[in-house]
Amino acid sequence: MGYGADVRLPDVGSPEKLMAGFFPELFGQTMEEADILEARVEQRAPRNAAASTVPLTYYFYELSKRRRVAMTATGNRVFILSLAPRSSVGGRKHVGEFKQIAESFDVNAAKP
Repeated sequence: MGYGADVRLPDVGSPEKLMAGFFPELFGQTMEEADILEARVEQRAPRNAAASTVPLTYYFYELSKRRRVAMTATGNRVFILSLAPRSSVGGRKHVGEFKQIAESFDVNAAKP
């Protein structure tokens, strides 16, 4: 894979490997095993997809402290959405909205 490659998440690593790698960058601390409450993999056709476009793989995470992360990769880039409440009250009050925002994460395909 070189310049201009169309790297996808499965090419980079498993959901657990990617979260362990990005967790310190996202949350400023090392990840503990108990931090991942749920990890889910989903295939989605990109919004701008031509009929022949390969669907993108998305990883969705529910993490401790009501944090949510969604990620995908295309065109040699990993795209990450990270959501964390400012307080535990905000986390409890907006848990449904955080889930909805994470689930709506979508990235245009780099190549058809």
